[in-house]
Amino acid sequence: MTTEPETLLVPTRVAHAYWREHAFRGHRVFADLLGHTSLSGMLVLALGERRPTQDDCAFLDELAVISTFADPRIWPLKAARLVGSYGRFVPGLVAGYLSVDDADVGPAVCAPIAGALRQIHEKAGGGDADPMPAIEAWVRETLASSQRILGFGVPFRTPDERMVALEERLVARGRAGGRYWGLLQRVATVVRRERGIEPNIASGLAAALLDMGFGPDVIGPLAMLLFEITFVANAMEAAMDPAPVMRELPVDRVEYVGRSARQSPRAKMATQGGAR
Repeated sequence: MTTEPETLLVPTRVAHAYWREHAFRGHRVFADLLGHTSLSGMLVLALGERRPTQDDCAFLDELAVISTFADPRIWPLKAARLVGSYGRFVPGLVAGYLSVDDADVGPAVCAPIAGALRQIHEKAGGGDADPMPAIEAWVRETLASSQRILGFGVPFRTPDERMVALEERLVARGRAGGRYWGLLQRVATVVRRERGIEPNIASGLAAALLDMGFGPDVIGPLAMLLFEITFVANAMEAAMDPAPVMRELPVDRVEYVGRSARQSPRAKMATQGGAR
């Protein structure tokens, strides 16, 4: 008796290749998407979300521009440059992203911030009641378990200029009345009173993307993609014009400040003529 090996089927809703046409997330690539959907729209589709409107795509493009903060002195971007300086763009890009994966800075914090805003909203009765008691409780609990509140504070300056630009675009596009954007302003009032710090772009992005209808599970990777320009620029420059100092520090620039070298017992015996 022979038995057929079990066929393992992996379901997918991503795509299907046809003759002269291809399907992607339920749309025809050439007939439906080509000429009608921007890169940001395709990225949203790739994340498994609904097809965004043209206005949504335009706003996402603006969010990507606002998030462009590509100074190579910032440590995640320095990681991209360090690896890219060996002459390859892709490893540099990947290294930059890996350096912020699950970190408490950068785009990775947008997902937990979005989750916190949604939790506050639910505890406040879904918008039917005054959210301030829920906000006060959340801030107290957060400060009791950690001295840091994700999405607040920016080094050496205040306010975060990216937040200023984001608010301007929200007003210009008629999106400043969003539920979560308004909630963030109230949270900021309490955090400002308790810690004297302002919200940064991570909390702004989280609120804006929640108001667009995205959930925290999608906001995480989408925020990563919105920051892509900063990593691409640094990985590319490092790969095309590698700096030797990124690969090896000059010996004359290194100073050892530890304890002096210890002579091993074998070496000590050899210098004293006792070795055989």
